[in-house]
Amino acid sequence: MNTPAPLAHPALWRGQAIHQAPTPGVSSSFRLLDRELPGNGWPRSTLIELLVNGLGIGELRFLAPTLRQLTQAKKHIVLLTPPHTPYAPAFAAMGIDHTKLLVVHAEKPIDRLWAVEQSIKSNQFGALVTWLGNPSAQTRSEQRAHHVRPELLRRLQLAASSTQGLVFAFRPFDAQHHASPAPLRMLLLPRRYPDLAVQIIKRRGPVMTQAIDIAIPIPGSGLRTLDDRQAIIAAPTPQTLSSYPTPTEALHAMDRMRDSSPLSGALLPTTSQRCSAVRD
Repeated sequence: MNTPAPLAHPALWRGQAIHQAPTPGVSSSFRLLDRELPGNGWPRSTLIELLVNGLGIGELRFLAPTLRQLTQAKKHIVLLTPPHTPYAPAFAAMGIDHTKLLVVHAEKPIDRLWAVEQSIKSNQFGALVTWLGNPSAQTRSEQRAHHVRPELLRRLQLAASSTQGLVFAFRPFDAQHHASPAPLRMLLLPRRYPDLAVQIIKRRGPVMTQAIDIAIPIPGSGLRTLDDRQAIIAAPTPQTLSSYPTPTEALHAMDRMRDSSPLSGALLPTTSQRCSAVRD
């Protein structure tokens, strides 16, 4: 008598094996990280939580290779309620086509959820990046004040499961202590600029006990690995990176202080110009 294989169902996997997604993932462009992700890349149809202890540690540069390849494939990127005004030249320096970026502003949590669900239903985007709670909150009282209700997260995961795009949600670091329906959760840990480390705290697979050090490219420098940068530092004669500004001049993808005219320092189009996130 033939018995069916107990793990034949695509939603089942062995506890010590990484779940193989039914469709290939989108490469993160970081080989060591891709090895640890279901489908060898960012999983589609999945709410991906990125937990950060404050903004500005390189979280957007971390996603930049993925966003770049999506915009090169003519896919749109939705930035939902970014904490600061997106600065177009910074995205251009990272190789991201800013004409493919849609910025959506929604103040109330229910409006954010509605905007996410409507964006996902359109199924016309390559990735949706949203900020839930207050990722820049430093104290526990601030983090509790911006706590995201579990039912909202469940609705986000349910909506994400119906699309082939990528859905990223930045959340406060303290959210790691609260349950979440998101199948993939990871901590982004600051390291010496421009790098950071990633520790996966939830995935469809074995527990990861150690963080992965990620060598993030410096925008506009052409230096893609830590070894490349160390070679420049160790060079016997001074070398300048003419295509990359000095640290004090470095572009920030989210710069609340910019007030430049279009094209010469263009701010990305806002909701009223490109799309609306306010319900009638």
